[in-house]
Amino acid sequence: MDGEFLLGIDVGTSGCKTELFDVNGYSLAKAYRGYPIIHPKPGWSEEDP
Repeated sequence: MDGEFLLGIDVGTSGCKTELFDVNGYSLAKAYRGYPIIHPKPGWSEEDP
């Protein structure tokens, strides 16, 4: 792929979303990967993305 592109990245609480756009705003590709929330003790939450 040649040209100029925009990449949006959203790192959220339960996963990461990305989307690739051309300069006109047309979506070319997108992806999502979730990651677990670990609960080592009651009332605790951890992430390891």
